[in-house]
Amino acid sequence: MQTSGKDPVNSRSRRLGEILVFAAVAAATCLLESCGGAGMHPPVASLQAIQISPSTSLILLAGSRQLLAIGTYSDGTQQDLTSQVTWKASSSPSTTNYVSVNGTGVATGMSLGTSVVTASLGPVVGLLQLTVNTNGYSSGTTAILSVPLKTTEVDAAYLPQPQSLIQGAYAVQEVNLDADQFSSVLPVPVALLASIPMPAGFVPNATASSQASMKVAVISYNSPNVQIIDASNDPTDLTSNTVVATFTAPVTKRATFGGITCVICAAVVNPLSDQLVLSTAQGYYTMDLNAGTFTALPFTPTAFPAQNFSINPVGADPYILSPTYGQDPKVPGELQVLNLTTNAVSTNTSLGLSAPNAAALDLFTNYSAVVDASINDQALVNLADPQHPVSSLVSNVGVCAGQPVRLNMVAMGVSVSSGTNAAHTLFSSQTSGNCVGFQVWPTSASQLDAAQILYGYGSMPDTPDGKPFVNGNDPNAIATFTSVVDKKNYGMLVDANQNWIAKINFATVFNLGNISTGSPTLPVGQQIGATALNAGVGGDSIVFLPSPSSLVTLSATSINFGNPNVGTPTPPVPVTLANIGASNLTISKIAIQGANAGDFSETDNCVSPLLPQTSCAISVTFTPGAIGPRAAVLSITDDGGSSPQTVSLSGTGT
Repeated sequence: MQTSGKDPVNSRSRRLGEILVFAAVAAATCLLESCGGAGMHPPVASLQAIQISPSTSLILLAGSRQLLAIGTYSDGTQQDLTSQVTWKASSSPSTTNYVSVNGTGVATGMSLGTSVVTASLGPVVGLLQLTVNTNGYSSGTTAILSVPLKTTEVDAAYLPQPQSLIQGAYAVQEVNLDADQFSSVLPVPVALLASIPMPAGFVPNATASSQASMKVAVISYNSPNVQIIDASNDPTDLTSNTVVATFTAPVTKRATFGGITCVICAAVVNPLSDQLVLSTAQGYYTMDLNAGTFTALPFTPTAFPAQNFSINPVGADPYILSPTYGQDPKVPGELQVLNLTTNAVSTNTSLGLSAPNAAALDLFTNYSAVVDASINDQALVNLADPQHPVSSLVSNVGVCAGQPVRLNMVAMGVSVSSGTNAAHTLFSSQTSGNCVGFQVWPTSASQLDAAQILYGYGSMPDTPDGKPFVNGNDPNAIATFTSVVDKKNYGMLVDANQNWIAKINFATVFNLGNISTGSPTLPVGQQIGATALNAGVGGDSIVFLPSPSSLVTLSATSINFGNPNVGTPTPPVPVTLANIGASNLTISKIAIQGANAGDFSETDNCVSPLLPQTSCAISVTFTPGAIGPRAAVLSITDDGGSSPQTVSLSGTGT
């Protein structure tokens, strides 16, 4: 048999090889293209967790906040799931809806209390606890808002410093109002978080904050300009705690209240619109915090300027409560209710006060207290019908002996406990004095009656530097706030020299002062003793937080080295010097001074200039030269304000 020149066995082998190669290529292609077939899918990342941000746990009554749901997957990637998750809010076991959240993640404070917001996708759920509070509904000198700090959040006071220049400019100091809760030492050595210089020539007198947009507006009594501070406190935000905008109000006139003359007299951020509301010498304006546009509020009849006002954003018709005096040529003083919906003005001239200068408003009972600029009388006002308020006069409210006979500073604090257990505290004080008053208001009544209001008053203790605590001459330098850390209600005052912030725990005052059911009521009340209004150790009702006009902080204000043997050096004790400002710090001298300066020595790694937001270390050693008490002072001379900064040094040679 004749055969061809091809080998059939080799030919079949070649065809089989080609088939196998083709199959391998096809399989690889299929795998790369993720085609069907068991075991052929690539691994798919699964959702592991949902985080709700921003994580700030306080939300204002009537305030709204856009929440975001960020999902984290098993491969480490993250995705914005805000529009995909199911949003819910629960206040269980309470039936009251404290916080509402809509389908797009916008949360709104509805009533005073705490709710849990959830964002769920399949079996994965993210949680955020939100507590509704009433911080910032009355104008004051110091704005308070919750800010992130390291791995937690704290209450920050933005305190204007109009008395002292720091490196040639006035500043707003950010003070940590919760510094005592993270310190084992009282008084707290350092509470300053940042020092924000103002533009040249701008004297800051008051601040107002937006928790929604994390901005602080700064006003000056002698300027139409409004400064905007980026208050994000985000370490990745390069503009955090700097002035990011200056807007000029269309105001040229000036108004005078009790010796204070103002172009812009007071400011509050309206949580309904997140716009700044300004009381000016030419009436009321709103200002957009982003665009800086000003809009005159067309109230009819005329709305007069006020140096203090409150805003009610939760009424059927939101309104401004505006006490004023010396502005209306027809009457010496009056209380105006300014309807923000209809622009109608209701005026009450029968309060019985000749100079109503400040008002505090309880948003939950619609009660208000209006105080007089120069005497110790107050009017109790029922605002159930804001256009027809009903008032009653309380004369000769109890005041501390030896102090000015007036209580012309007032703020309302309401704790986050819900319902009838909520403590409604009217906190009062006086300009150029140190008397403080505490009124416990009822949670409901058809008409507010002085006989229903428990009242105690007493004198503030000395500050940690041994000086008497005295308020300044600005009646707006008072506030209340709910702490983001412990959810307790506090009062706040600033001493006349602006070196100390007094933080007063209302619950502790009531406990130590024995103010409870059956206690004396208005107007006489009861005097609270020094043991109930004390400061210095844990458990006291008052904590003093340092707020010097400086961009320099020291980690210690005093060091006691104990009782080493004569000639034996102690281990060095570190002191951290920090520049919390936005500009370089020039350090001209670090030295030890005093009677026994030779017994103490220091070494440091500080360089000049010290860059903004940086620190250096100083180490101090004690080598007693003789038996007995020895003392000196570590002194740092610089251009950061309040120079020299000092640390007291002490020890006993044995």
